[in-house]
Amino acid sequence: MLTIEKRLQHLEDEAAIRDLAARFADAATRAHYETIRSLFTPDAVFTIGEPFAVTCKGSMKSLHSFTTCETAKTFSSNLFTVG
Repeated sequence: MLTIEKRLQHLEDEAAIRDLAARFADAATRAHYETIRSLFTPDAVFTIGEPFAVTCKGSMKSLHSFTTCETAKTFSSNLFTVG
C-alpha cells in the first residue's frame, strides 16, 4: 500500500494535469495562441492526429507554425464543435 504522502502527491499531480488540460482546452477554444504557447516546455512535442496531422516541437518557436498553419486553425476552430 502507498504511504499517505505518495497518495497525496498522486492526487496533486492528477489535479495539476487536469488543470493544464482545462487551460489548454480553454485557450484552444478561444484561439488564444499566447496562452497555448505558455503551457508548453521548450522540449514539448504536440501532435494532432488525422485529419489535421500537425506536429509542433518546442514551446515558442515551433508553435508559430501552429498559429500560421491552416489545418491547425481549422483544428482549433472546430476543436469543441458538437455536431
